[in-house]
Amino acid sequence: MTKYCRMSRRILSIAVTLLVLATVAAVASSEQVLIRETEYVVEQQGTPIGYERYLKYETPEGYLYTNEAMVYVTLLDGSQDKTTYAYEVYVDKEYNPKSQIQISESSGVVTTVETQFEQHEEGIKAIATTTVSGREYTQEAEVSARAFCPSEALLDYLAESGLLKPGYKDEIYTWSAEQGIFDLTHIEVLGETTFDYQGQEMPAYLVSISEQGVPLQLVVSPDGTPYKYEIPLIGVQSRLTDPDEKIGKFSPMILDMVGGRGNIVVSHPLRSVNSRITISFDGLPIGAASFTDNRQRVVSESINEDGVSEVVVEISVDTTDRTGWASLPVTDEGLEEYLGTTRHITPDYEPIKEAALEVIGDETDVYRAVEKLLAFTHNYLDYNITLEIFSAPDIFELRQGRCTEFSILFASLTRAVGIPSRLALGFRYDGTTWVGHMWNEVYIGEWVAVDATQGQMAPDALVVKVAHASSLTGDESLTTTVFTGHRFYIDSVTLKEIEAPEGVPAQSGIYENQYTSLEYACQISVPENWAMFEVTQAGEWMLVMQHQAGGASAILMTLEAPIGMKADDVLLASIQQAAATMPVEVISSGSIPLGNLTGSTARLRIDADGNSVLQDAIVAVSEDIVYVVTLSALEAMWDSFAADFDQIKDSFISWR
Repeated sequence: MTKYCRMSRRILSIAVTLLVLATVAAVASSEQVLIRETEYVVEQQGTPIGYERYLKYETPEGYLYTNEAMVYVTLLDGSQDKTTYAYEVYVDKEYNPKSQIQISESSGVVTTVETQFEQHEEGIKAIATTTVSGREYTQEAEVSARAFCPSEALLDYLAESGLLKPGYKDEIYTWSAEQGIFDLTHIEVLGETTFDYQGQEMPAYLVSISEQGVPLQLVVSPDGTPYKYEIPLIGVQSRLTDPDEKIGKFSPMILDMVGGRGNIVVSHPLRSVNSRITISFDGLPIGAASFTDNRQRVVSESINEDGVSEVVVEISVDTTDRTGWASLPVTDEGLEEYLGTTRHITPDYEPIKEAALEVIGDETDVYRAVEKLLAFTHNYLDYNITLEIFSAPDIFELRQGRCTEFSILFASLTRAVGIPSRLALGFRYDGTTWVGHMWNEVYIGEWVAVDATQGQMAPDALVVKVAHASSLTGDESLTTTVFTGHRFYIDSVTLKEIEAPEGVPAQSGIYENQYTSLEYACQISVPENWAMFEVTQAGEWMLVMQHQAGGASAILMTLEAPIGMKADDVLLASIQQAAATMPVEVISSGSIPLGNLTGSTARLRIDADGNSVLQDAIVAVSEDIVYVVTLSALEAMWDSFAADFDQIKDSFISWR
């Protein structure tokens, strides 16, 4: 894969995959003569977000290419990070690669990949050793054809061979250190153009490179020097800078891992039990994707006259109890690759193996063991968007990550006890937008989808699978489909109905001193001398309850959240948010009953305009709904309202 394609993959797939741009200094010996030096500014929608610097030396044996780059990134949670990337590559006089060292740093993690290339009559072999956080992983890849590394060497070869001219078109292998594979890159010289440099129109060629369906456009000089390359899908370009040009301050790049807006709004997507979805895409043949699993089946496939592929799938939540279907360890023939160690998935890492064995105890039933390991993974990790894709040992130690990290750790835990598992990639609908997502499939007599991020043994019907693989690296199918530009249309969706208990009003609303929400499956009431009313503040709904004489109030908020959301986490975030706007003192914390649920609670002392106010904040979770109840009163009057507060708490009921 060319450097341009590597960068496009990182930028396009932060969501499920990675952006790696790192930096290191390259030192040339006295026998190396500098023959080219170029510097580029990386821009998004015209705003500088980073830089790249390339050097080419002539050596006695051939050439040395070095690169260093930096880019600022804004993650989906609003945080910012600087990532750096660098390499040095030796090639011979014929531009065949001999060795490469690549170093990246992202989210505080340094990754080094050292690759040795062996040329032979049939092609080329690469042996790559990756070092991450002091651990090494070795991969080998071989291809029976010529291959290039880096992409600058490919362009130089084409220029010197007289092939860099309009009409040239070919498929050429390039080395991807991140993937540990040789990628087949599609390249075509589209025609002549010019590039404005230092006030002059420089002659150039417009070159198209498409790798795994991701289009890039390059403006290249006749001698093979890149003037500019663009990734049109996300408005990013890297262009040669004028030495006199003042770039100014770099701004953070905005990364987007979404798959597009949906055609309808779904209030509670996690409750979806059936759906019918039309998927359209181009740049990839229909057979290259994996649209089926135990819950998803293909209804129809077609390609229109414009070459756009269309697949219609039906998805149903699979709640089959597979207890007794298989016993540990699973030894079915042909499943070895789904039990092994990879660059990211490490079932042989002793702390992970020990944890997996402790979690399952003496359980020998695969289905029950999967349930335990899924719950452990979901509760063990905190969801946090990171820039780098971590390996399982780092995930286990850091205890945080995105869906990618949840899936990697879960695969490591299951494989450690003899359960075959693989990674599934696709998109999850959040109610308005399709977001890139990764989950797992485990083998229990058949491949079964489970989602550790959401804590779902049976993923809902708005999770659409497009690919699966045994590893993040070395299998193009896992990343191919993400960059094909999938477009989703929800033809129909059915949500699980929540039946209310007898005696609950047929409609939501306030009835005398009682409030009922059929949507959020709850009910709460207040004493006779209290009033209640609904309000919306900053776009958030809340039920406000106040003592008619003043001095005390209560608030109920209902939120939709991932299944398995921790009440403690919501409570902590609420306290931190309050503390950011006013003086807050945490007096005590623990757990208490909230009607038929158990809630996490904290008693707070708040300074409100010189008045000391006590507040009990209570958070309870029932499946995909979070209930937040706050009880507040002036500290001097707290005891006089204690009985009312107890009545309000006891009246709460959820039937979710």
